[in-house]
Amino acid sequence: MSSSGLLQFAGQKYLCLETFRKKGLGVRTPVWFAASGPIWPDSSEVILYVYTIGNSGKVKRIRNNPRVRIAPCNMRGGLRGDWWTHARKSCKARKPQRECGR
Repeated sequence: MSSSGLLQFAGQKYLCLETFRKKGLGVRTPVWFAASGPIWPDSSEVILYVYTIGNSGKVKRIRNNPRVRIAPCNMRGGLRGDWWTHARKSCKARKPQRECGR
């Protein structure tokens, strides 16, 4: 994602994650997200993370079709910015830190 596209997520708590069913129909879900670092105009390596349980519908849809769209939104899914289309980089389950033996 370009740094100008990332700027719209600065100061936001939620993003609208649109995943796609096997027949191509989009399903929009507002989710809480975290950034790997501060979002600035020159941020080029910032990653946006979303956490969900491994057997959720969105995870199943992403496994079938890695294409996703994201946009900043409020907690009810009301859009606050433009859509960005991406392909997921990873969809691996990770153990919570307390179970990883710090």
